Amino acid sequence: GIMVGNIGALELVRQLTSLPVIADYSLNIFNQATLSWLAEQGISAATLSVEATLAQINDMAGYTVLPLEIIGHGPLAAMLLNYCLPRVAANTDRHTCRGNCRDSRYALLDATGQLHPVLVDQYCRNHLLFAKDLCLLPYLADLTAISRFRIEARTYNPVQVGQITGVYRRELDKLWSDGDQYRYQPALTAELAAINPRELSMGVFSQEISQ
Repeated sequence: GIMVGNIGALELVRQLTSLPVIADYSLNIFNQATLSWLAEQGISAATLSVEATLAQINDMAGYTVLPLEIIGHGPLAAMLLNYCLPRVAANTDRHTCRGNCRDSRYALLDATGQLHPVLVDQYCRNHLLFAKDLCLLPYLADLTAISRFRIEARTYNPVQVGQITGVYRRELDKLWSDGDQYRYQPALTAELAAINPRELSMGVFSQEISQ
């Protein structure tokens, strides 16, 4: 299928192809009204907002026929900037910039001392990442209404992708086989932390899910 991140792309895809269309998280899906509208537009599956709480996720899952996906692991963009931070740091203008930022590492330091990496795409847009990677592995049993768990791996190498995917696959299979008897083993968090290139956190889900 084809993943779309805005309404304009959805309209264009519907005109050009009959392939299944999946709504990406950038459509900021927070409620069942949005899901109903997307279903009417022919969407075949939807990725929920990365800021949706556990209560909102379960509420949406109970009132839609669409398969739902969430991002369960990986680096997430806190914001998208058209203003080029690396170009400013290098004191160059857009006419002389040679795109060296794509081969270098840049980050913003926040007031708490945490580094937020800046990734530059092919259009020179800046993707400012959260300081830590999202990890929802300990809460798979609370998210059984979700059809798909997605791993964002833009900053991972192939070996890391394979290892992290293997941990999630193994734990999802265990959850399926054990059912109500399933218990998460905290040692798995340490296993993932040893593989992951950055620190892990619950991100914006932490407070709601931990309650």
